[in-house]
Amino acid sequence: MKTITDFEVAIPHDAELGEAPSWDPAGALLWVDMWRNQILRTDLTTGHTDAQVLPEPAGSIVPAQSGGYLFTDPSGFWHLPDFGAEPRLVAAVESEMPETRMNDGKCDPLGRMWSGSMYCKAAEGVGSLYRLDHDGVATEAVAGTRIPNGLAFSPDARTLYFIDTALKTVDVIRLDGDGTPVSRELLIDVSPFAGIPDGMTIDDDGCLWIAFAQSSQLRRITPSGKLDTIVELPVPYVMSVAFGGEGLRTLFVTTARGPLSAEQRAEQPLAGSVLAVHPASHGVPETPFGGALG
Repeated sequence: MKTITDFEVAIPHDAELGEAPSWDPAGALLWVDMWRNQILRTDLTTGHTDAQVLPEPAGSIVPAQSGGYLFTDPSGFWHLPDFGAEPRLVAAVESEMPETRMNDGKCDPLGRMWSGSMYCKAAEGVGSLYRLDHDGVATEAVAGTRIPNGLAFSPDARTLYFIDTALKTVDVIRLDGDGTPVSRELLIDVSPFAGIPDGMTIDDDGCLWIAFAQSSQLRRITPSGKLDTIVELPVPYVMSVAFGGEGLRTLFVTTARGPLSAEQRAEQPLAGSVLAVHPASHGVPETPFGGALG
């Protein structure tokens, strides 16, 4: 098994809860600071970060093929034409359930956005995984989840890897061409590992890179469910991951400072920044949301 300890600080920041990174092919990293109700876009060439404050916590943000961005908040899927503009609701989700919110989200290779709902008090209730199709209609694809989190797709859009943080499991969900699940099975139970499984991405070898909050580690899991690489980082709350940069060879890692005490924050000044690791593998291109957002 390989251990990686080298890293860089890609984006110095003080995110309370940095989550849901997504690579914008224009040369920027999209991500959220959930506890500050912010969606963010950082130009990696200039280092400049645009931030937009929302009324409620954002779950995720991805680029849209027709322009602007698609993001989620507790009420559903939203289109943001540009930072500083007024968002427009695309599809409401669970509007009759104010106790739930949308969590992590990602587009599949066909440009459909997927995002999970969860109860605001994570110990209560169950959530679902929703798929937003190109026509702007959100469909419940997977029901009965606890804390739906990291998502990753095979390049042919027929396999979805899915983390349920509460259960500490990574599942394999087989999809038909319409994005409808046809089977679901356990890939790996990660409860023996330290920390809590959170965000996830996939590399060109079909291996999964998973951020484990409260552990200071990323772990790479093979398609057969075996652990083969550990990345050690200097902050405990590593929250999510995404490949980006030239050739998709940089693994960006969002982190959090919010759960730390004042003393811990002083001891861990990089908590809240976006870190970068350069593994031997590289990422798979992410597809922007392909629907017409008008």
